[in-house]
Amino acid sequence: MSWYKTGTLTATNGSKIITGTGTQFTHPLNGVSAGRMLLLPAAGTVQIYEIESVQSDTQLTLVSAFNGTTGTGKAYAIPTSPAVSVEQFAHEFASTLAYYQQQLSGWQQILTGAGNVTLTTPDGQTVTVRSQKAWDDALNGKVTGVKQTGQFDATAGSLLINGAWGWGAKGQAFNRDDAAMIAWLRASDTGSRIYRNDTSRVSYGLRYAPSVLLKTGDLWASMSFGHEAVVGAPSFGIRATVGNEAGTATVIHNFWTDKNLAKQTASLATAGQVLVAGLAGGIGSNTSQVLPGATLASDHRANGVWYARSAEQSDVPNSGYLQNLFGNPSSTYGAQVWIDVRNSTPSYRFRTIENNAVGAWHELATLDSAQTISGLKTLTNDFFILRQYPAIYLESTTVAQATVGRRVLISAENGQLKIIRRDGTGSATGQTVVTFPSAASGNVLVTGNNAVTDSNGFWKTASPVVKLFADGTSELTSEAEDITTERLSEGVYRISGCLGLNADRAWGGDEGGIDVPMCRNKLPRLWVDYGGDDGSEQINPDGSIVIRTYHRPHPDAPVFARNEIEGYANGDPIDIPRDTFISVRVQMPEREEPNPKVIHSNVYCNTVAS
Repeated sequence: MSWYKTGTLTATNGSKIITGTGTQFTHPLNGVSAGRMLLLPAAGTVQIYEIESVQSDTQLTLVSAFNGTTGTGKAYAIPTSPAVSVEQFAHEFASTLAYYQQQLSGWQQILTGAGNVTLTTPDGQTVTVRSQKAWDDALNGKVTGVKQTGQFDATAGSLLINGAWGWGAKGQAFNRDDAAMIAWLRASDTGSRIYRNDTSRVSYGLRYAPSVLLKTGDLWASMSFGHEAVVGAPSFGIRATVGNEAGTATVIHNFWTDKNLAKQTASLATAGQVLVAGLAGGIGSNTSQVLPGATLASDHRANGVWYARSAEQSDVPNSGYLQNLFGNPSSTYGAQVWIDVRNSTPSYRFRTIENNAVGAWHELATLDSAQTISGLKTLTNDFFILRQYPAIYLESTTVAQATVGRRVLISAENGQLKIIRRDGTGSATGQTVVTFPSAASGNVLVTGNNAVTDSNGFWKTASPVVKLFADGTSELTSEAEDITTERLSEGVYRISGCLGLNADRAWGGDEGGIDVPMCRNKLPRLWVDYGGDDGSEQINPDGSIVIRTYHRPHPDAPVFARNEIEGYANGDPIDIPRDTFISVRVQMPEREEPNPKVIHSNVYCNTVAS
């Protein structure tokens, strides 16, 4: 006894189908066939099934459904006889005869039976089909009615014949004018068909043209195909008409074809021609047309992109590409754009043409090429110069080229701001440089704005400052321009229009705000006090200040530095020395600030202390 047990099996509870993995059920030498036993080991037992049929190397069907546990990788064994034995041949022959007998019995039931017939497929599944008699009974009386009496017979319920409404034969031909034709198209009982209208006047189709009518719901569409080749002939072109039965929407479409449209044949197209890619000003092509040999590019006003040659067109900046933009029907208004595409000399310019007056070329600013900009440009956003050493050059054409001051350079070098004055050649000879410190922050002092020099030549914060002279005149910073000053008596002065000394104690703290002149040895030349008109230390109610100056000698100093004046003892009232002034930092009333400026008194008096 031989056994076949190569591979494993997959079995599903309740199914007759057995699937093999690594099996060869149909190999003639393996001896697996219908009628053989299939042994499947189970828990403590071996289940035996009969093989009904073999479908492939990996599938066979059992006589009875598998009642074991569903699973894969199952071991199995099929007892077989020695190869090509009489017993094996008898088994296989009997199995084949049984299968064909089963199929013949099924076909006999289909042909002679009265109801449904159940057949078994080669893989063991069952299929139920109707017998011939069952089909006859089901279809009997379903198809009724009579056929059409002619191809255009519209009798309801009649069966269509070959050629009905032109399908499979020649279509219907008639003569209907426009009124009759549109009424026929909109009629609800007019159905789809092939037709031809032979009338002399046809708006909703073409005369003598094969046409097709399509109807669906309340909508219809008719298309006519003309057979004449002459433009404008009654049967020329293709026309479609669509609408609805209510007559509220009727649209006629005339199709464009190569028979009724003329293509462009030259670079300059004429009205009505279809533009051709590559000819229409270079549109649709990777090359442009050379501008026809016009003396002036401004005379060539066909829209598109053209190549202009400076040797042929004298009014272009150089050889390059010219784009025309003309929208006026007479081409008297438009614009031309010119582009030089050479890497060494890139340029982009445009000009306008107004009522045939040709304007000048205007070059558009580029980001990476040197250009001269003559028009005023207004920037409404921040302006950045991004490079290793950014700089701005300001050049005055009124200063000689070789003179320092012709060019002012504002630069940033390694984060340090510099202002450099030099000549126009770029030479550093004789240049002056102002360097702003990079390690500290603060405000730049501007004369007459936020800084003044005191009587000793030192710069001080100014906001606002009065320079008071011996005769009562004064010099004011812009913030103090409403101040008035006067000399009341020897050593007594009034400052009006203010609110006392400045609240900011930047000048010497609470006792500061007044700066007196000093000698060359840095010794004060005056005592100074302030208050009101009544001699008190309180300023006047209106905010005006009375300044009092007193003689201030230095008896302990060497003779040359004692500041002794004949007739004046220490603390005697005395005018401000004529050769200098005192600085007073005052508090101003709130007001709208004007532009900063320095105002000088136009009064000067020599009546000072001797």
